[in-house]
Amino acid sequence: MDHEIEHGSRRIRWLAVSLLLVPGLIRLLSGNPLRIQAVSFDWGMALSILLLAPVPGEEGRLSLVLALSVWGLSVMAAILWPRLVVMRGLLSFVFCTLLTVPRCILEIVRMSALLRHKVPPPGKATLWPLIQALIQDLYVILLLSLILPALLGAALSGQEGKSPWAFVCLGILVCFFVHLFVRSLVAGQRPSGGLTPAGGLAAGPAGRDGLKDAASRDLYDRMCAFFEESKPYLSDRFRIEDLARALYSNKAYVSRVINDGTGLNYQQLKNYYRIRYAMEEFKKNPKLKVSELSDLSGFHSTVSFNMAFNLFMNRNPSEWCRDYRDSLRSRKGDREPLSRSAGGEPSG
Repeated sequence: MDHEIEHGSRRIRWLAVSLLLVPGLIRLLSGNPLRIQAVSFDWGMALSILLLAPVPGEEGRLSLVLALSVWGLSVMAAILWPRLVVMRGLLSFVFCTLLTVPRCILEIVRMSALLRHKVPPPGKATLWPLIQALIQDLYVILLLSLILPALLGAALSGQEGKSPWAFVCLGILVCFFVHLFVRSLVAGQRPSGGLTPAGGLAAGPAGRDGLKDAASRDLYDRMCAFFEESKPYLSDRFRIEDLARALYSNKAYVSRVINDGTGLNYQQLKNYYRIRYAMEEFKKNPKLKVSELSDLSGFHSTVSFNMAFNLFMNRNPSEWCRDYRDSLRSRKGDREPLSRSAGGEPSG
């Protein structure tokens, strides 16, 4: 996980945990007893904040703004709790609004970013970012469909909170909170198959030496040499069938060698070499922008480029570019004192 996403997720987790404590303290200081409704409300709003965790490829500012808004409104609800608790309809409305609306806003912004000149047209790059976003949306919809009945059950269980259903609802909320909290902690872990510091292709589950026979290893070596010399990955139209023809092999065999030798599929292998190419181009010209690197390396989609870069480098391209520029300035600053000392004292 890159540093920005890691810091953003950490802030989201801290806000969620604090929301389990601050409203309760406010109610106690106000002389209001802690009832099952209030506790369920706090856990539900903490869930709402966890659902706003940033994903790779975005800055996370909107996630933090929405999370702070939910936090502030939840604290305000704790202050106004004596009035809310006697109006069950209003309480249910507040529950559902604070749980669903912030996440819907975030998803609309994310999908708009994909659909507004960032989703590649047919035949270009890959639609994987859009597919990933849709899968994530379906996951969130499933969670909300299970959480909302729990919230409503707790809200409508009565002020005294003696209904067994209220405790069942609270248990559901606690389980989902723990699930999302743990998921946020481990969200940045990646399987093997990234870039090595030397720039070579990192081994997958088996690695080159783990290929079953000499013929597979020979095909693997010829494939890597072909990618290095001809750079076919820069073409949108270069398919695995084209690679198989260039290597005098067939699609199934080439696909198996790629998977066994690298742990990647063909599209991931293309993206790997595109990322390497983008990094090399940036080293030649550190003034290039991320969008320009995306176009130069064959992505033609900033979102696809960001996600592929995160997959192989565990950080976003803008951060890597910034760090590389800083390292250049640092090396330049170290050389200047040396050049002055080598020139000797100025003559008077």
